[in-house]
Amino acid sequence: MSINAHHLSGWIPIRVYWKEHRPLVDWCWVGTRRFSEPFFDHTIDACQRLPFSILFRPQTPFEMLRERHAIQPGLEPDGFIFHMSRCGSTLASQMLAALPRNVVISEAGSIHSVLRAKFREPSLTDEERADWLRWIVSALGQRRAGDEKHLFIKFDSWSVMDFPLIRRAYPAVPWIFLYRNPAEVLVSQLGRRGAHMVPGAIDPELFGMKLDEVFEMAPAKVLHGAVRLHGLTSSPTPETQVRVACACAGVTANAGMRMAPRIASFHTCLFMLASNRRGTRRS
Repeated sequence: MSINAHHLSGWIPIRVYWKEHRPLVDWCWVGTRRFSEPFFDHTIDACQRLPFSILFRPQTPFEMLRERHAIQPGLEPDGFIFHMSRCGSTLASQMLAALPRNVVISEAGSIHSVLRAKFREPSLTDEERADWLRWIVSALGQRRAGDEKHLFIKFDSWSVMDFPLIRRAYPAVPWIFLYRNPAEVLVSQLGRRGAHMVPGAIDPELFGMKLDEVFEMAPAKVLHGAVRLHGLTSSPTPETQVRVACACAGVTANAGMRMAPRIASFHTCLFMLASNRRGTRRS
């Protein structure tokens, strides 16, 4: 069956992938369903359980996004959310999504794929990449019920590395960066890792690293980096680990020293201090 841009009303681009050096788009039928779940993938997972979505799964050339944008550009973004992860950004996006007049796209993998396309096709210019971003956002930001007025995009935490490109594509769109005490973010990530904490899950070039360097990273390097940051010795004793963790967690060293006999590692110390500091609060 031949697909053209006019056939794609009610469909959403869920994946951008490469086949024989050519970018392709995978589409999923969402119809009038709102993106009210915490993450984009949660909504798509629910849609893909429908028999229709199992039987019909169009794949098109990437250029189809340009044609789609030309005939039905969708909503212009009203705001972007950047964040450092585990900092309340999902709460912010869910508050926006609670209003039926808002379309909220939260951490869509297709946007991430477009932003990292430079690693698959280094010849892409910044202007071409900005166009690609506009096309994918246009396809994601379509009205579904017909009365939506605003579009908000919550990017993946690592997308802030592409902030200059995003501003090039959308120089006038307001944005916000949400953050949290870094120690509390580390505690959350140690308990349940995000994709960017899994070695190799994110293109290491995005962070100026090589793949082998990522897999060689060990927890000790985190400690040594923190030690150097706070001007302490490079061969940390348990007491030194406590002092560094106290500095990261924002508590007094005297309070932390009482825990020193129970400290097996910097991560344990940081976890205990930050957990005590935040009490029963959760991200």
